[in-house]
Amino acid sequence: MKKIITSILVLFLTGNAMANDPRSEGWLDDNYVILFSEAETESIFDAYGLNSTIDGYRLVGILNWDNFIVKNSKGEIFKIPTVPAISKYLEPVEFNKTKKSLNKDDRLTNKIKWYIKPIIFGGDPDLEENITWVSIEDHTKLVKWWNEKYLEIVNNKNQP
Repeated sequence: MKKIITSILVLFLTGNAMANDPRSEGWLDDNYVILFSEAETESIFDAYGLNSTIDGYRLVGILNWDNFIVKNSKGEIFKIPTVPAISKYLEPVEFNKTKKSLNKDDRLTNKIKWYIKPIIFGGDPDLEENITWVSIEDHTKLVKWWNEKYLEIVNNKNQP
């Protein structure tokens, strides 16, 4: 799965993507991938509130709606859950140099699947009533709010 998923990132990660390229998204085999343009990576990183949870990384995209794809200053690629997006959940992702393209799906363009009750909080990913589709703008707000809630709970548990 890692090689399939990450092969699409080659253009972005090797610096071949143009700075003003629009966001691209679509299917790569069974995986839905959203790649942010270089022009929007910093602002969208801030909108998601990731500077307070995984500072030092650059947001590359979203994988299967549940994971961010991030890159560190050394060029290493990781995936991390959207919630909780904290460094202990960073997982290295390897990529090969095979160029592939995304298969656009107009039904899903500009939509992100969201679990109304996130899985980390006991939400059921298989329960249809727990799934909704949101815009990228709403997704940034939801991810930021739920990550803040997660950190609040964790920090309160660590208090005497």
